[in-house]
Amino acid sequence: MRRQAHVILLLVGCLLLVATRSAWSQPAPMTFPELVSEANLIVRGYVADQRAEWISGEDGTAIVTVVIFRIERTLKGDASIQIPLEFLGGTIGDTRIEVSHVPTCGGTIGDTRIEVSHVPTFEIGDRAVLFLDTTTPLISPVIGGDLGVFPITVSPNGSGDVVVSHNGVSFASVAQLGAPRSEDAAGVSPLSLVRFESEIMRAGQEIR
Repeated sequence: MRRQAHVILLLVGCLLLVATRSAWSQPAPMTFPELVSEANLIVRGYVADQRAEWISGEDGTAIVTVVIFRIERTLKGDASIQIPLEFLGGTIGDTRIEVSHVPTCGGTIGDTRIEVSHVPTFEIGDRAVLFLDTTTPLISPVIGGDLGVFPITVSPNGSGDVVVSHNGVSFASVAQLGAPRSEDAAGVSPLSLVRFESEIMRAGQEIR
């Protein structure tokens, strides 16, 4: 009972802490030009390491997960060889707590997990193209919650690297991002990583 009470108090503290930083709700769909425009940093790389840490504020205590992202290529902005990215989320004790569409916090310390809706999670070794706002990270530095994460995988025919949307859905053109998904979208060939990066560079030049 004491452990459960501690988790409840911690969750309340997280809610208060996050409320002072940002109101968090379900992200609206974003088009490709919007993603490129709002990001001050766009990078391709992989997760080299991650760890959970405690943070404290005037209104409570929360857990953050710090993801160490090793840069393979910078597509917009300036970045060093690796960058730390801080996400609210975590694990404490032995109770699992999931929260959706409200401001909360999380990470992983112990075996109780507090999850934040629409905040991306990673595994060490994951490769992705990330659209980031490192100036005002708030709950997550990724643009649009998890919309700014584009995992990299090998094409079904093994011909090279391709990108998919944050939820694993394939898209053949950047024009499809943020648009309603048509019934014939299932089974489309995913966009190649080379083409995706070319579109990012072109869009970045147009924004200038």
